[in-house]
Amino acid sequence: MSLFGDAFDVGAGATLGNLAVRTGYQAAEEFLNATEKNAYNKMRSESFDPIIRQDLNDIIVRRMLQARDYPFLLDKVQKKENIFKRYKVFWIVTIIYLVTFFGYLFNLMNNAGYEDYARQIFDMTEWYFVFAILYGSYRLGKKLNRGKKKLMQSGFRTKLIKDGQQYWHVREYVRQTLASGQMSVQDAIVKISNTELGRQFPDSVDEIEANAFFYRQKLGL
Repeated sequence: MSLFGDAFDVGAGATLGNLAVRTGYQAAEEFLNATEKNAYNKMRSESFDPIIRQDLNDIIVRRMLQARDYPFLLDKVQKKENIFKRYKVFWIVTIIYLVTFFGYLFNLMNNAGYEDYARQIFDMTEWYFVFAILYGSYRLGKKLNRGKKKLMQSGFRTKLIKDGQQYWHVREYVRQTLASGQMSVQDAIVKISNTELGRQFPDSVDEIEANAFFYRQKLGL
């Protein structure tokens, strides 16, 4: 007997999202290019889908959901960067330059090899400024590239965090109503499928039922 085939009248190959009206995500997906979409799907599959997969197993096999701490991504608190650690190469070269510069300057003030030290100070300063320009250009390029990546990820990361919060709100409602006998397994699955994460869940109904079958065997039920 097929839970999805009998209770929901959906065929092989259908996903959890087929139980719900598809709104929101498909429209939003049009704004993602291939790179953003791949990164979005990777983050969702690693951090969100396993939780939903386990919840579906518990609903189908145990007819309940476990009480647990919030498992999804949260907004990261930005830490202050240590400027000395981040630009370590620049500071090392700068310190070497300053030590050498003041050493030459000290000898110059003592009139020891005036022309030689003056030329060495000039050459060293010239090379230092070339290094500073090249290093600054390199760091600026990295910063711009990192900023571009952050901008690309911020949209779908924010959406996934919001979708995770919505899922957990519905999930806690389902958990408590299942525990009190106020909701059936079929209704619980529908509630899960109506969440944004449920609509995006990639497993087919055949895969969901297979997962539940092996989960039942694992529990010895």
